[in-house]
Amino acid sequence: MNNPMIFFDVDGTIFRYEDGIRPLIRQGIAAVRQRGCRVVINTGRARGMLPESLNERDFDGFITGSGSRVEYEGRVLFEQEIQEEIILRLLKEKARYAFTLETEDFAYMTGKMAELQSHIHASADSQLLKFRGNKYVVGNTIGRYCPDIPVGKICFMAETRQEADQITALLGKDFFIVTEHQKGILYGEAVPQNCGKGNAVLRLCKALSLPPENTIAFGDGQNDLDMLKAAGTGVAMGNGAENVKAEAAFVCPSIGEDGVYHGLVRLGLLPG
Repeated sequence: MNNPMIFFDVDGTIFRYEDGIRPLIRQGIAAVRQRGCRVVINTGRARGMLPESLNERDFDGFITGSGSRVEYEGRVLFEQEIQEEIILRLLKEKARYAFTLETEDFAYMTGKMAELQSHIHASADSQLLKFRGNKYVVGNTIGRYCPDIPVGKICFMAETRQEADQITALLGKDFFIVTEHQKGILYGEAVPQNCGKGNAVLRLCKALSLPPENTIAFGDGQNDLDMLKAAGTGVAMGNGAENVKAEAAFVCPSIGEDGVYHGLVRLGLLPG
């Protein structure tokens, strides 16, 4: 593979709250970029919620909001917001359901979502800590939302399958939804049907006239699955979900073992 474009998920792939981006991972990404590979972030996070330890100058592009925004070399190539009528329909049920409206700069959370988040992520090493600060406040912040603020992604939690079905019914059929279970609670991410990390890979490839076969993707979670399938070579993290590993070309070591670096070595992009 000649200088492929490489897509990196953020949380659980190149970044952990407890130690940020590990030095060897950062070194490996810089080295493949220096040899001519283009490197692109592909994350569920909104653009304004990327970790402060992630130096934007180290990457050629940013796919954020689970594919709802595609940016390359400082230029926005694609941006999709959720229809206002859907947002208003959800807001009428804000006291009943657990959901978050994610914009580029803030996450607006219902009271029930805050309760479930606090319950699930009570431990000190919680993934929830990755967002703590002034952009992701764990609390009932939905009242701050104004309908004219564009929303790129909706996250929700449900304690029963029936409740999850009710939420997805409110959203309607034109959504790409990824779900997983967290301590008995169903967690979901919803973006417009034409988004998703995999669609974003294909969209950027088309814009750059790059064959998808000449791409590599690293990821660990359920929302990375379509990205790994869209890329020419999908690499799952050792700490990833089992079904994600099953779909990958190979599994590299975990993030705590600098998996991305060793995966790049195995791909022949770094010296062994």
